[in-house]
Amino acid sequence: MKTSKFKCMVGAVPITAIILSGQATFGQAVPVVNPSFESPSTGLYTAGAAGSSAITGWTIGGGGDAGVWNVAGSSSIIAGAADGLQIGYINPLGLTTVSQTLTSDLQSDSTYTLSIDVTGRADGENPGTGYSVGLYAGGDLLASVTPETPGYGTWTDLSATFTSGTVAPGEPLTIEISDWTAGGQLDFDNVTLTDPVGAGTLPDGGMTAMLLAGSLGALGWFRRKI
Repeated sequence: MKTSKFKCMVGAVPITAIILSGQATFGQAVPVVNPSFESPSTGLYTAGAAGSSAITGWTIGGGGDAGVWNVAGSSSIIAGAADGLQIGYINPLGLTTVSQTLTSDLQSDSTYTLSIDVTGRADGENPGTGYSVGLYAGGDLLASVTPETPGYGTWTDLSATFTSGTVAPGEPLTIEISDWTAGGQLDFDNVTLTDPVGAGTLPDGGMTAMLLAGSLGALGWFRRKI
């Protein structure tokens, strides 16, 4: 019976370790409005120039137009959406942008990962690598993805990572998607931003104490039962 008690004691500690490691690695999503371009809902597409509301939650800038495209039934031209039914697009005239200033400010000692999916058209109206996707804070570029030529029929996930040091408060985060290739439509979907190291992802002292107490309590319960 002593051997059984020892096994329970050994088993209780890894449970806490697993919980703590899980707390340390879970990413925390930074809220992005309309990240998969499902709004406004449309049977075909919306299009708007600078200042229009063609993409809910996003601001269009520059000389071209942009909007959302319901690609259901358009497989001969473009792949189905990476997430949902609709995607975002930019038809540039000079530098044309789609951007969103988030409700979250840049935090100190945090690592951010910006991700976006891009795809290409079958008719060749693609931007090549003449586009950019960047994360900004207070107007300063923090990180941008390395662009790849979008391919027809597939989605390519692009990402960029930025780790902050000590930062001043009140610097709002902004995501900006830009295209400047004449005749080259940029098609994109599923924009996400995560903060895997920032506040709220690692257990504080109180949480750690609760986890340890729970494991020790479970240990005591097993000891009494054996």
